[in-house]
Amino acid sequence: MIITNMVYKVYRYEVDGKEYMRADAVAYDYYRLKSQLGSKVAVYYNPDNPQQATLSTGKGYKITMIILFSSGGFLLLVGLLLLVCGFVLF
Repeated sequence: MIITNMVYKVYRYEVDGKEYMRADAVAYDYYRLKSQLGSKVAVYYNPDNPQQATLSTGKGYKITMIILFSSGGFLLLVGLLLLVCGFVLF
């Protein structure tokens, strides 16, 4: 049985003199985050509503979606090509 200590990233940031505190919604292994404790990180927040913040720029999500949609489109074209070729050969 493996027991791990799961923690959440909690970060504080200040906008226009007001301090905000947020917690990341993802659970992490404490030992992997230990080196980051107390370090400064970039926080991305909504200027219209500073309570909405994240530690991610979202670029990884965009790249993943581009790769998935491109792969899906390619596989769809290959499937259609095989379907058309199958009808022509038989």
